[in-house]
Amino acid sequence: MYRFNYEAPTSIDGTLTALRQNSEAKIIAGGMTLLPTMKLRLASPDYLVDINNIQSLAGITKNNGSIVIGAMTRHADCGKSTISKAPVYVKM
Repeated sequence: MYRFNYEAPTSIDGTLTALRQNSEAKIIAGGMTLLPTMKLRLASPDYLVDINNIQSLAGITKNNGSIVIGAMTRHADCGKSTISKAPVYVKM
């Protein structure tokens, strides 16, 4: 691999600020192929923004009879959820 800048903001506003500062920035989260692709030198972003630390993007809640699953909610958390079955919407 090669050198790149890495930032792990803890808020959506922090993420947007980091992305605005570098138009070539790539977002990284769990379960992606970006890092293996970088190791093979098939991708070479100069700036990575890790969104794993944004707590507001994770979680499962019930809202007006629907289940809302945050974009950074782990599959295991979905499987362990005790919220009853209802239509599912993904919050992004």
